[in-house]
Amino acid sequence: MPHEYPMEKSHPKNGAEPRGGVENRRTRRVPLSFQIEVSGRDVTGVKFCEPAVTLDVNQHGCRFHLLRELRPGDPVEIQRVWRNAPWVETKPFIFQVVWVDPTEHGWAVGATSPDGVDIWQISFPANKDYQ
Repeated sequence: MPHEYPMEKSHPKNGAEPRGGVENRRTRRVPLSFQIEVSGRDVTGVKFCEPAVTLDVNQHGCRFHLLRELRPGDPVEIQRVWRNAPWVETKPFIFQVVWVDPTEHGWAVGATSPDGVDIWQISFPANKDYQ
Protein backbone atom coordinates (compact mmCIF):
# COMPACT_ATOMS: atom_id res chain seq x y z
CA MET A 1 0.00 0.00 0.00
CA PRO A 2 1.59 3.33 -1.01
CA HIS A 3 2.39 5.89 1.66
CA GLU A 4 0.59 9.22 1.58
CA TYR A 5 2.71 12.23 2.41
CA PRO A 6 1.52 15.73 3.19
CA MET A 7 2.87 18.51 1.00
CA GLU A 8 5.87 20.25 2.47
CA LYS A 9 5.91 23.95 3.20
CA SER A 10 6.97 26.14 0.29
CA HIS A 11 10.73 26.01 0.08
CA PRO A 12 13.28 26.91 -2.62
CA LYS A 13 14.22 23.25 -2.84
CA ASN A 14 10.72 21.91 -3.30
CA GLY A 15 8.51 24.34 -5.11
CA ALA A 16 9.15 27.98 -4.33
CA GLU A 17 11.19 30.22 -6.57
CA PRO A 18 14.92 29.97 -5.95
CA ARG A 19 17.02 33.02 -5.11
CA GLY A 20 16.86 35.61 -7.85
CA GLY A 21 13.56 34.18 -9.15
CA VAL A 22 15.24 32.10 -11.85
CA GLU A 23 14.43 28.41 -12.15
CA ASN A 24 17.58 26.27 -12.60
CA ARG A 25 15.85 23.47 -14.50
CA ARG A 26 15.96 23.20 -18.30
CA THR A 27 12.40 21.88 -18.37
CA ARG A 28 9.48 22.59 -16.07
CA ARG A 29 8.49 20.23 -13.30
CA VAL A 30 5.32 18.31 -13.99
CA PRO A 31 3.29 16.81 -11.11
CA LEU A 32 3.37 13.16 -12.19
CA SER A 33 3.55 10.03 -10.07
CA PHE A 34 5.78 7.24 -11.34
CA GLN A 35 6.65 4.20 -9.30
CA ILE A 36 10.42 4.01 -8.89
CA GLU A 37 12.99 2.02 -7.00
CA VAL A 38 15.83 3.96 -5.40
CA SER A 39 19.04 2.32 -4.27
CA GLY A 40 22.33 3.53 -2.91
CA ARG A 41 23.87 4.23 0.49
CA ASP A 42 22.19 6.29 3.19
CA VAL A 43 23.95 8.85 5.42
CA THR A 44 25.20 6.05 7.69
CA GLY A 45 26.76 4.21 4.74
CA VAL A 46 24.24 1.36 4.78
CA LYS A 47 23.17 0.01 1.38
CA PHE A 48 19.46 0.23 0.67
CA CYS A 49 16.91 -0.42 -2.05
CA GLU A 50 13.56 1.25 -1.39
CA PRO A 51 10.38 1.68 -3.44
CA ALA A 52 9.17 5.26 -3.90
CA VAL A 53 6.76 7.34 -5.94
CA THR A 54 7.69 10.56 -7.69
CA LEU A 55 5.86 13.71 -6.62
CA ASP A 56 6.94 15.60 -9.70
CA VAL A 57 9.39 15.11 -12.53
CA ASN A 58 11.19 17.06 -15.20
CA GLN A 59 13.14 15.72 -18.13
CA HIS A 60 16.31 15.04 -16.14
CA GLY A 61 15.17 14.82 -12.54
CA CYS A 62 12.51 14.16 -9.96
CA ARG A 63 11.29 14.73 -6.44
CA PHE A 64 10.24 11.83 -4.21
CA HIS A 65 10.02 10.72 -0.57
CA LEU A 66 12.20 8.14 1.16
CA LEU A 67 12.28 6.74 4.66
CA ARG A 68 16.10 6.98 4.66
CA GLU A 69 18.18 10.12 4.85
CA LEU A 70 20.55 10.83 1.97
CA ARG A 71 23.25 13.46 1.48
CA PRO A 72 23.25 16.11 -1.26
CA GLY A 73 25.85 15.16 -3.84
CA ASP A 74 25.52 11.41 -3.25
CA PRO A 75 24.80 9.14 -6.20
CA VAL A 76 21.68 6.96 -6.22
CA GLU A 77 20.31 4.54 -8.77
CA ILE A 78 16.74 5.18 -9.85
CA GLN A 79 14.78 2.67 -11.85
CA ARG A 80 11.27 3.21 -13.16
CA VAL A 81 8.97 0.35 -12.15
CA TRP A 82 6.21 -0.78 -14.50
CA ARG A 83 3.78 -2.59 -12.19
CA ASN A 84 1.10 -2.99 -14.90
CA ALA A 85 3.57 -3.98 -17.60
CA PRO A 86 6.10 -6.38 -16.05
CA TRP A 87 7.34 -7.34 -19.53
CA VAL A 88 8.78 -3.84 -20.01
CA GLU A 89 12.47 -4.04 -19.21
CA THR A 90 13.98 -1.08 -17.46
CA LYS A 91 17.42 -0.48 -16.11
CA PRO A 92 18.58 1.73 -13.26
CA PHE A 93 20.19 5.07 -14.05
CA ILE A 94 22.60 7.02 -11.89
CA PHE A 95 21.17 10.21 -10.42
CA GLN A 96 22.74 12.72 -8.05
CA VAL A 97 20.95 13.89 -4.92
CA VAL A 98 20.58 17.67 -5.19
CA TRP A 99 18.76 18.40 -1.93
CA VAL A 100 17.19 16.61 1.03
CA ASP A 101 14.55 17.98 3.43
CA PRO A 102 13.03 16.30 6.47
CA THR A 103 9.28 15.62 6.32
CA GLU A 104 6.77 14.23 8.76
CA HIS A 105 7.30 10.70 7.42
CA GLY A 106 10.93 10.63 6.30
CA TRP A 107 12.77 12.70 3.73
CA ALA A 108 11.87 14.64 0.59
CA VAL A 109 14.61 14.22 -2.01
CA GLY A 110 15.39 16.07 -5.22
CA ALA A 111 17.62 14.25 -7.69
CA THR A 112 18.96 14.96 -11.16
CA SER A 113 20.64 12.91 -13.86
CA PRO A 114 24.18 14.19 -14.43
CA ASP A 115 24.18 12.34 -17.77
CA GLY A 116 20.90 13.93 -18.86
CA VAL A 117 19.04 10.63 -19.23
CA ASP A 118 15.28 10.79 -19.63
CA ILE A 119 13.75 7.76 -17.90
CA TRP A 120 10.20 9.15 -18.04
CA GLN A 121 9.82 8.91 -21.82
CA ILE A 122 7.48 11.89 -22.14
CA SER A 123 7.81 15.42 -23.58
CA PHE A 124 8.29 18.29 -21.16
CA PRO A 125 7.56 22.00 -21.64
CA ALA A 126 10.65 24.17 -21.90
CA ASN A 127 11.43 26.38 -18.93
CA LYS A 128 11.43 29.97 -20.19
CA ASP A 129 13.50 31.10 -17.19
CA TYR A 130 16.34 28.65 -17.85
CA GLN A 131 19.64 30.39 -18.53
